[in-house]
Amino acid sequence: MDALLQLTRFVSGELAQKRLPSDSDPAFNALVDAVGNGRLRRLFDFCGDVGRDVALLALTAYLEPDDAVDPADATVETAAAFYPELIPYGEQRGCYERLGFVFATPGDPLVPFFRRACIADERLVGWLCGDDRPDERLREACVRVTRPGDALQPLFTGEPALAALTDVFREGRSAQIIAPAGRGRRLLARHAAAQAGRALVTADAGPLLDDTRAGREKCAVLLAREAVLNAAAVCLSGFTLERAERDGFGAALRQCLRPLKSLARAGVPVVFCCDPGVELIPQLPGWDYIERVELPAFNRVQRIALWSGYAAQSGLGDAFDAADAGSRYLLDAGQIRSVTQRLAHLPPDSRGPRALAGACSAVLPQPAQGSIRRVETKLTLDDLKLPPDQKETLLSVCAHVQYRHKVYDEWGLDARYPYGRNVSLLMVGPPGTGKTMAAHVLSGMIGLPLYQINLSQVVDKYIGETEKRLEIIFDTAEKSNVILFFDEADSIFGKRSEVNDAKDKYANTEVSYILQRIEQYEGIVLLASNYKKNIDEAFMRRIRYMIEFQMPSREIRRELWRACFAPETPVSGIDFEYLARQFELSGGSIKNAALNAAFRAARDGSPVTMPLLLDAVRNENLKMGRTMIEQDFAEYAYLMRAQR
Repeated sequence: MDALLQLTRFVSGELAQKRLPSDSDPAFNALVDAVGNGRLRRLFDFCGDVGRDVALLALTAYLEPDDAVDPADATVETAAAFYPELIPYGEQRGCYERLGFVFATPGDPLVPFFRRACIADERLVGWLCGDDRPDERLREACVRVTRPGDALQPLFTGEPALAALTDVFREGRSAQIIAPAGRGRRLLARHAAAQAGRALVTADAGPLLDDTRAGREKCAVLLAREAVLNAAAVCLSGFTLERAERDGFGAALRQCLRPLKSLARAGVPVVFCCDPGVELIPQLPGWDYIERVELPAFNRVQRIALWSGYAAQSGLGDAFDAADAGSRYLLDAGQIRSVTQRLAHLPPDSRGPRALAGACSAVLPQPAQGSIRRVETKLTLDDLKLPPDQKETLLSVCAHVQYRHKVYDEWGLDARYPYGRNVSLLMVGPPGTGKTMAAHVLSGMIGLPLYQINLSQVVDKYIGETEKRLEIIFDTAEKSNVILFFDEADSIFGKRSEVNDAKDKYANTEVSYILQRIEQYEGIVLLASNYKKNIDEAFMRRIRYMIEFQMPSREIRRELWRACFAPETPVSGIDFEYLARQFELSGGSIKNAALNAAFRAARDGSPVTMPLLLDAVRNENLKMGRTMIEQDFAEYAYLMRAQR
């Protein structure tokens, strides 16, 4: 600050003699070079000859307000008056445009540009004195400046996108990066700028676009000045699909970017980070060529590298299984960082698979309710009473999720299986045999939330509506990384019929669309149906795994009856072997009978006994249209006689 004050006092003395300092004056040059370690000299080079004098007038008026110059005199017209020859009109206009960036003065359009005052402010003076903090008025825009040589987080995007964007920065062009938020768009821009040897100013354009017109233009000029002061390119984010669909978005965008358009014409790269579906290029007429760079989704190797990198940063240690997390959870970079930070706050012995699943669920956006709802479950494989071969299939589904990295990447099968990456399981069998329970168990084993599709709100009689609703469901599931569960799936995945009319033709098209969408989905899809024969054959070919649930065997029924009662449940004289042998019930019917008997026992103030269970079994058979006679109860028929 002392060097700048000495300079402005020197200028004030020169102005008192009706002149401005000369470049040939050694004392003046020494003072200029002393300000900000050459920052003022760099500023003069940017502003040009006339601009240099306007800058001197503005700085002197700001720091020496009671002396020789009035702030209103810091104009191109005043500075030009010190020159023996009239400055050409075009040079005056270009000079004021450069000064507008330095002094952040949009100017009154009713006043000729060469008479518009350039007012110095605290930010400009602070920068000249070595303060690199961005303008406080841009706080909501989250402005950050990175320079070549600054430490950056590891980059996990593909090389083609990085190479294309690096060329954009080297050649002084502009670009639009297309990718969902969290994909690392700004990080990509920082790495590309660093490789091109450029500083980069990143900012959120959202607050600028949402501001009033006057505030929008002022903030845009302040942002352009940050780029000029730091000799940096500009990277703007916040171009969401929601903003792009608002009325007046195009006009707001052009007002916001008008100052940056002038920078782009001067060879300063301007990069826009946009959500998929937001196309800025048609909205920006008059801009020079804008490169379109699409940032692909993280592949499995990149996700594992992200997990490994953020786990190391968070201090989780070598015990954290990054390969398993990267194969199991399709999170973006920001979500992975949040999960590892959440795990780091837990005790080391509490960072197991369940804690990881809970942390991932906490950072995922939750699907909208209605046609899709979350199903809470705490069931384990031990709770599911199935034959060994069916349990093995469930374990294979889990292995498919857990070991995708090893099989596809390490064993080189990724290129040989480019299609059908989803994990799909079809469960068929009579009602009550455990299909829904198996879906719950898989959710707990894999560690991903389970969402059941409400088919009554999906299937629609109007052409095209079912596909629209299913597309929304799949898009939501992909963003939220959930397991989709279609119960009674034959209602939408049924066999295609012969085409007799337009309705049949469209119904077949609907099924074909669903088959294709299932195959494209990279997540986990579980489907349950009571009848295998109702499922379309083309769909069966696309299913990765299938379990055909049968009515439980005698041994399984015995396990089911025993599992219905907790250690705290008061029971008396229950013959589990007899119940399993005598009554061929499904697992669902067994659970219903046991629960109904428990409630009757609670009402009577007694333990659960055989008479209560036998009466509950009789009611379950009545529900299925089977009337039981005394002989059906064999050796316990006397108990039924006693209840009459």
